[in-house]
Amino acid sequence: MARLGAAFGAEAEMLLAPKPKFSMVKGFSQLIKADYRIREHTFGCLERLTEEQTTDDAQDHARFERAFCHSLGFGTAKCVTKVRALLGHSDPRIGYLEDAVANLRKNGYHSFTNAAVEALTSTGHLGNPNLPHEYWRSDSLINVVNLSHREYRTMPETFGPVHFATSWLGSVPMHLMIEQSDYQSCENFAFRILEVSPSRATREGHWTEAELELKSFTRSLRALQWDAIDQDVVISMRNLAAVFEARGCADDVKQLELKITSVVEGISGHSYSANPLDLEWLHSLTLY
Repeated sequence: MARLGAAFGAEAEMLLAPKPKFSMVKGFSQLIKADYRIREHTFGCLERLTEEQTTDDAQDHARFERAFCHSLGFGTAKCVTKVRALLGHSDPRIGYLEDAVANLRKNGYHSFTNAAVEALTSTGHLGNPNLPHEYWRSDSLINVVNLSHREYRTMPETFGPVHFATSWLGSVPMHLMIEQSDYQSCENFAFRILEVSPSRATREGHWTEAELELKSFTRSLRALQWDAIDQDVVISMRNLAAVFEARGCADDVKQLELKITSVVEGISGHSYSANPLDLEWLHSLTLY
């Protein structure tokens, strides 16, 4: 972590230098996209930006905070699912949690931070049956989210991403979870592709239509880390590859892999060609 922090320190110091109308969204876009291991360092930059306000663009600041919250976030759907499992379906606190989720979305928080989820699902909270129901009301949960931002660096043993990932998610690298809307996109993606009728388009037209579906699908997941995408996405992509093979487009299966890589790289700005995990994922598309 120290080496990673040092590697990005120079760039961060340059970005933090006072500038007129400094755009935090543009200036930190690459840091937001960076590997989750350096996000703790990025969060420190955000803290300093809050203390040393270098922009008079309040709207820009709000956009950055929302983007940063989402980049650190775990899907609210997963959070609700976890809390449901721990509390039981009849617990009235679930209703408070769902109201809070709705209000957080309304206020621009597209997902809880990992620290907020850790706070909500810790034994100190859910393990206490005498915890007042008021704790679960919307304003209290929003305070938990805000607290998680402030305490993220000062309490790493409680809120740190490594502790969180190992204590709740095991070894799965789910530093970013897919939200409910994205799960629905995954589930519907294969069906939309399968509905493309060969009588409505030539082979080339069918490819164009399928390619548009692929781009639409990947655009809906642009904020996600591809190594955090779960099996549902792989299944959807396998179905797409199967469509091409079944329609006499066996040669296009390999082209599909290349196009997926191209789309992903275009969205994320990263090259995945050297990542064996991503290569394995791409190759799995043709394993039926």
